[in-house]
Amino acid sequence: MLGILFLLGLSLPARAQISPAFHQLNLREGLPQSQVSALHLDHRGFLWVGTNAGGVARLGANGFQAFGAGQGLMARQVSSIWEDSDGTMIIASRDEGLSAIRGNRVSNFPTQEGLGPIGCYELGPAPGGGVAVGSVKGLWIVKAGTLARVPLPAPMEDQPIYSLTLEGHDRLWLMGRTTLAVWDGQKLETRPLPKDRRVEDILFLRRDARGRVHALFSNAIHRWERGRWVEDPLPPLPPGARFTNLEFRSSGERLLSLGDDGLWVEGPGSTGRLHATGKSLPLDKVNVALEDPRGVIWVGTDGSGLVALSRPNLGVLNLDLRKFGTALGAIMSILELGPDHLLLTGSQGLYEVREDHVVGHWSRREGLPATSTWSLVTDNAGGAFIGTDVGLARWSRGRVKTLESSPALRRSGITALTWHGGNLFGGSDRGLFEMDSQGRVLSHHRVPTHLGSNPIGALLSHQGQLLVGLSRGLARFEHGQFIPLHTESPLTGQVISALAEDSRGRLWVGASRGLWVFEGGIWKSAGFREGLPDDAISFIRDLREHGVAIGHGRGVTILKEGRRINLTEAVGLLSNETNTASAFLDRRNRLWIGMVSGVSVLDLNSPLPVEVLPPPELVEATWPEGHATGPGAIVIPPGATFVEVALDVPHGALSLRPRIQARLLGLESEYQELPGDGHLQFRGISPGSYQLQARASLDGLKWVDAAPIRLRITPAWHQRWAARALLGLALLGILVGFFVLRYNALAREAHALEAAVEDRTLAIARQNRALEQAHDQIRRTLESRMRLLDTLAHDLRSPLTSIMLAADRVRDGLPEGTDLQSPLGVLDHESRRIEGLLRGLLNQRRSEAMLESLQLEHTTPRELLGGLEGVLRIKAEARDLDLVFEPSEVSAFQALRVDPGALQQALFNLFENSLKFTPPGGRVGVRSRLDPARREWRLTVWDTGRGIPPESVEAILQPFQQASTLDSAQGWGLGLSIVRSLLEAQGGRLEVESELGKGSAFTIVLPLPAEDL
Repeated sequence: MLGILFLLGLSLPARAQISPAFHQLNLREGLPQSQVSALHLDHRGFLWVGTNAGGVARLGANGFQAFGAGQGLMARQVSSIWEDSDGTMIIASRDEGLSAIRGNRVSNFPTQEGLGPIGCYELGPAPGGGVAVGSVKGLWIVKAGTLARVPLPAPMEDQPIYSLTLEGHDRLWLMGRTTLAVWDGQKLETRPLPKDRRVEDILFLRRDARGRVHALFSNAIHRWERGRWVEDPLPPLPPGARFTNLEFRSSGERLLSLGDDGLWVEGPGSTGRLHATGKSLPLDKVNVALEDPRGVIWVGTDGSGLVALSRPNLGVLNLDLRKFGTALGAIMSILELGPDHLLLTGSQGLYEVREDHVVGHWSRREGLPATSTWSLVTDNAGGAFIGTDVGLARWSRGRVKTLESSPALRRSGITALTWHGGNLFGGSDRGLFEMDSQGRVLSHHRVPTHLGSNPIGALLSHQGQLLVGLSRGLARFEHGQFIPLHTESPLTGQVISALAEDSRGRLWVGASRGLWVFEGGIWKSAGFREGLPDDAISFIRDLREHGVAIGHGRGVTILKEGRRINLTEAVGLLSNETNTASAFLDRRNRLWIGMVSGVSVLDLNSPLPVEVLPPPELVEATWPEGHATGPGAIVIPPGATFVEVALDVPHGALSLRPRIQARLLGLESEYQELPGDGHLQFRGISPGSYQLQARASLDGLKWVDAAPIRLRITPAWHQRWAARALLGLALLGILVGFFVLRYNALAREAHALEAAVEDRTLAIARQNRALEQAHDQIRRTLESRMRLLDTLAHDLRSPLTSIMLAADRVRDGLPEGTDLQSPLGVLDHESRRIEGLLRGLLNQRRSEAMLESLQLEHTTPRELLGGLEGVLRIKAEARDLDLVFEPSEVSAFQALRVDPGALQQALFNLFENSLKFTPPGGRVGVRSRLDPARREWRLTVWDTGRGIPPESVEAILQPFQQASTLDSAQGWGLGLSIVRSLLEAQGGRLEVESELGKGSAFTIVLPLPAEDL
């Protein structure tokens, strides 16, 4: 690469200067070969590029579609390209004959009368239509796909035809080996040669926009006018320039290819410009050039591929490598010190530019603390402060000095510099430095951790405030503190990479997720969703009346009055990658743009181009065993199950690759996006008429619609209406006969079925009456038994209490160690067990009654738990347990809709369980919490008891189920099932967490009322 740059430098003048920009398309973009020998623009606007050995390629927005040996093209050493009236492209080769391309299909003309695989020189329009072919075997014409030889009279009957052009509608100029003549289809008229010229000296015959014929020689141009040759005056060209080709612009001006010297582009009024090789063009020979209707000039070179000159007001700053010994590299910052006097910083150091010439260069070897330089700001004394990788330097009157600074500054990369309040502020990878007017450090401030990391992305003095772009949003710096700004804005949490204020006072912010504008107290997005090509913002630069320039990962976009003008590598920008803070608007209204490989310069005094996106074109439609091209209606034969369309936009110099969408009305209503190869397949089609609609867009917001194309799929014979009608009548007759027979059989079966159904209905009715009687009997039996159980429970508790009291008195009256102590202990234990079983039975009946009469009302956790702590603590202390009571202050006044009595009953049941299964010395607790995310209130009863096996957690929630058979002495196993039933009746649920040996936690979960949502 350095060698190529060195050779480029040899062709430049002694000092660097701004040259027009160009975009080069080569093998990387899909061009089959880098030696371009022919160019042609077809009627749809597609550019066809012929190469010296690789065949041809069609250029559109999807890139190059190559046609070569792999596609069966015979004519690969291309000498000329022309389009037939039906849209077929004819390709001529000096060595391989003649080929044709229609859509994406290639065909080759067979050998005829010696034409075969040799000697086709030039193509052009033929009199009466078709394509004229000049070959080593004379004149041929291609018309309607047929190749025919044209017999010419003497003296042209045996001469090869090297060049030809059509004058008017029927006068074909022919250049042979020794003769120049005009053929009108009937007679041949020879033409004299220009003075002191020979036929073999003529390179090409060309026709201008006014229909006049020109003869191009290697050093002169002659025009046939009024029966004689007139020599055209030549522009001021390089000494010894030799011509290689000539084309005329639509306005009548010339594109004169000069071989090794470049291209002369003649403008209106005989003005013109030389695009020299090594400056405006790559360092290579120019073979051919043409201009498309959009003003883009395409140049074919002899080794550098295809070159586009598409933005006349876009230039590139070149560098004299012989003088400086290094390329510009990545330019990071640009500063104007005075009229036509700028400084540039970048990866290769500091550059001074005067009158568009680089006149000075400084790196670490010339006094900078580091060669990698980042930021620039004026020192208000005719010089500048320079932020480098390792501290700060100062440039003044052509000399660079490293400033003495604090150790922290010497270890910091200074990426942003600005003046504020009379002091100099530097943003770095280690925070913010405040310095005096001489660059001496006054203070160093690291970014607080809650605002992100230390690297600072941007600085801006805005409306009396110093704004700082951080890794987690925007802040202002004041009195040694970083104060977050717009914490409720979309910038929160984003990396801020660019800050700017425009001429209307609006604040522009480039962030990690797009571009934002603050106007009238409102943040507005102006990023990718609004049509910006990319959200990776690198710089924002106010252009005053010309709008605002935005640098991003896909070039530069100028926003002006709702318009978006994109500059990318495809239209001449050096690269699509822009750098942070690397743009500057000088006093001559030129936008300097620092790129990863140099500087591009856009002159805003010239009107900014309006990029017009042409509508997409149908390149080809294919189906099984067939294909066709537009633009008319396409008829598809029967049997096709799918159709595939190839679409492209006929413009290869668009700033952005457009999006193309298509739909087939009659099959689907939604547009589908075409993939990168531009092909889309529609399946499930059936005979009928469809309409192919296509559209294209550069930003996904504004679409350009193509003219609809009608597709008609012909039905097969059995799909036509007449055949269908006859077949339908036949099928109808068969069906009628079948249905008559079937109807009679079904009628008989229906009578038998009705009788069987009637008998079955009577039997079912009798069974239902018996079941109802049995149900009533069972219900009465259960109710009587439950009443009996309630009565027994109440009646047994009184004598049981008397027995327990009597046993206690007897035991208290007996002396210690008597034989009756043990029987009395058994009596006391069993009595208390019976008493617990009776109490559980009563609780079950009480809970069922409560469940049947739930009354939901509004209450709060504070009201539910108020006064319960004392009761629970007494119960816990009676069993030698510690109580932990944790009501939540956050949820104390949260509204709930529950039955307070039922909820307290559930709480007591859970608490009794915890007391029952926690050994003395343990802990039990009650905890209230609010879960805002799930909109739930959670009340947990926990203990440090023995825990529950994992396989038993679900079982214990069922009635009469316990974790262990030994627990039957503790109760009926109804408590947890009662609690769950009470909670589910109130819209809640019961959650259980337990671990063997470590305890259990039962959580009452209740939803918050809907009015709180």
